[in-house]
Parts: sequence; structure tokens; C-alpha cells
Amino acid sequence: MRFRKDIDHHLTNPIPTIITDHFSQKNDQLAGAMERMYFTKELGWTRWEAWKNLSAKGANSAQIMKRANALKESGRCDIRDGQPNNNKNWVMVDCREWTNIQPVDADVSKPSQFWIEKLLSHPQMQKISH
Repeated sequence: MRFRKDIDHHLTNPIPTIITDHFSQKNDQLAGAMERMYFTKELGWTRWEAWKNLSAKGANSAQIMKRANALKESGRCDIRDGQPNNNKNWVMVDCREWTNIQPVDADVSKPSQFWIEKLLSHPQMQKISH
């Protein structure tokens, strides 16, 4: 898998990754929810995703799609490994990436404030703060 390496969403080179899917029931057909986790030797626990099944018994499709669309519009996470078992009824509703990679040429002598300033000056943050 490739992971985000900076706040501009550039990606790393492919990294060997273990991906685990945890369903709320015994299989993807019966489950209403799923968590997916990504682990790498280089970065440890690297990514977490939450998914909902639109066809699950009692699923509120409108609310699920609202969450899925909000995540997509945020630009925070894209779909990396596809829907569980290629089942089109599953949509990703939340995600976190825990990568903190700096290019080799980054000035490591700068204090941690360096990242805060860069983050706050990013165009996406400007949209949020206004």
C-alpha cells in the first residue's frame, strides 16, 4: 500500500502492509459495520477505516450516505483497498491515517512548530478557518 507522506497528500512508495477487516457479524453480508486496519513494519499502525453496509437490516441509508459524502468532501481519506469483498453496498464513513513522514531533506533542527505553521498555512486549512 501507499500512504500519505505529507499534508499535501503525496504518497509514499509502496510499503508491505497487513490489512485486517473486522465485521460486526460473521460475514460481510450480515454485518452492518466493519473496521479496517492497516499495519506496516516501517510505520506501525498506519491507518484505520470505518465502513457501513447500506443493505444491513435496519440501516439508515440516508444518514450513512451523509457521513460517507462528508468524508469524501473533506478530502481527508480516499479509499485504498476497496469495498469489503467488492460488495458495492459498503461505504466508508470515517478514516484516520497516522503517518508522520518527513522528506530526508527536511530541516530536522527546526522546532515542532514548523509543522503547525505549515499545516495552518495549507489551503485546505484556510477553507476551514474561514
